[in-house]
This record gives sequence, structure tokens and C-alpha cells, in this order.
Amino acid sequence: MTLRQLTDLDDLDAALVSASLQPILIFKHSPTCGISAQAYDQIVGLLEDPAWLTDIYGVSVRAHRAVSNEIAKRLHVRHASPQILLVQEGVVRWQASHFRVTADAIRFALQRDSTPMATSASTRAPATGHRSLRCLLSA
Repeated sequence: MTLRQLTDLDDLDAALVSASLQPILIFKHSPTCGISAQAYDQIVGLLEDPAWLTDIYGVSVRAHRAVSNEIAKRLHVRHASPQILLVQEGVVRWQASHFRVTADAIRFALQRDSTPMATSASTRAPATGHRSLRCLLSA
């Protein structure tokens, strides 16, 4: 599989329509952030797994700021970068940001979230105190 890029609002609309049929992941990242680079490597590892079946959509928060902002608005999440969102039927079922964006965490969330649940504070990634200045400036 490949990381499907969200470059405009039409791409986002199409991704969210596909999330009405099956869960999808949306990965927000910044190409100038070291933490994002580590998270990106985790995503690539998932996509290289021949057994991986879940669509992953990526958006560069710097190059496509309007799409990134619209994701936060439509899905009612606070912006972070890097950030991964598990979306199904228009609802964020799980999310993680920064160093919590790992292949293991994503696999666990998909397995755990095979049944619908409402997004709650417990499913949102807690704020992290460890953010590099470069990531803060590029987010």
C-alpha cells in the first residue's frame, strides 16, 4: 500500500467518504520536524507490511495548511504534528501525537476499536511536555 496524500479539500472529502465504509487513518506531519520523521518511519513500516489493509492518508501540515486545519475543524480534534487519527463513520475513534505515533499503538488501536465507540478524553492522546522548538515552529 502507499500513503495517499491529502492535498486539497476534495481529497479530504473522498477520504472521509471512504471512512463511512471502513476505518481509515489520517497522518498529519511536518517534513521539517525530527519527531515527524520518526512517526513517518513508523507509518512506512505499516505500509510495507503485506498484511496491512487499512488505508492511510497523509497531509503535510506546512504544505497543505488549509487541509490540516479543516481536518481539525471537521473532526473536532486539536491540531498536533505529527498526529495520527483513526476515523470511522465521521468520528475520531482514537488518536495519538508526537512520540505516541508508533506502529504498535496503531495496530492496537485498530484491533481494540473494531466496535464503534464515542470519542472521549480517554481516547485522546495526552499532551506531551517534550516538543522540540523546530516542531513547534513548523506545526
